[in-house]
Amino acid sequence: MRSGPWPFIAGGEDVLPGQLINLARLANISAMRVNMHEAKTNLSRLVAAVEAGEADEIEIARAGHVVARIVAPRPRSARQPGYWAGRVHLGSDFDELPQDVAAVFRGEEP
Repeated sequence: MRSGPWPFIAGGEDVLPGQLINLARLANISAMRVNMHEAKTNLSRLVAAVEAGEADEIEIARAGHVVARIVAPRPRSARQPGYWAGRVHLGSDFDELPQDVAAVFRGEEP
């Protein structure tokens, strides 16, 4: 018998990840788990499923333990110019490089 996240599927060895995604969608499951071998074999399909919104996330497991997740990127928030204004202060000697530090960069002994 197949050991994995879908032991209840008869003939689980013959079920393709796309079919599992369709089953997950029918069952309204937003996350699915695949083993490392399935992930390596079908990475493009798994990423496409996340891109298409067919799964919110796909967990990749090794020996039954989740080691990675494939998720859609979070939308970037709009940048707010001047957010750090007044919060950061640079010392008056910021642009000066001490001679001993410069010597290390040149590969010399300080």
